[in-house]
Amino acid sequence: MLKIDPWNIIWTVVNLLFLYWIFKKFLFDRVMGVINQRDEMIQKQFSEAKKSQDDAESLKSDYKKKLESAKTQADQIILDARARAEAEQEKALERTRQEADSMLEKAKADIASEQDKATKAAEAEIAKIVGLMIRFGALLRFSQMIAAFRINFEAAGQCLIMPIFDARVAPFFRNFCTFCIAAAQVQNTGIVI
Repeated sequence: MLKIDPWNIIWTVVNLLFLYWIFKKFLFDRVMGVINQRDEMIQKQFSEAKKSQDDAESLKSDYKKKLESAKTQADQIILDARARAEAEQEKALERTRQEADSMLEKAKADIASEQDKATKAAEAEIAKIVGLMIRFGALLRFSQMIAAFRINFEAAGQCLIMPIFDARVAPFFRNFCTFCIAAAQVQNTGIVI
């Protein structure tokens, strides 16, 4: 059977206490220091990772806000550019309309001026023609009278006027009488000169 020796138990307890003290002094403190350092390092890395993650989230949210702001600004810039382009287009159209209107007004004024000039020239020409017609009418009546006078005297075989003129005037008078007779014939036929 087993026998319990008290000295054996005492020495075993003393050995265990001594071993515990040695382990505690040389091994447990150092191992616990290393474990504590490791734990602190891990905690520090976790806190840094958490801080980095928070910073990344903050940067991400700032980036999203800036991106939204940039999109809004880009949309606003596009809208402003369109508005400016439309305003410029309207100004250009208005300038073109004004230029076209002024050109049209100038053309109308030029046409009216040309019409006035043409009307005045036509009136002057008509007045000239009427004056000539009046003169020609008087000349025609005179030529008709001369022709009747000449016909009457030539028919009678006597020319009372001819001996009065000298030799220089007589051919001219004969030509004039011939012209007057021709003019009278033209008038009687209805031909307009």
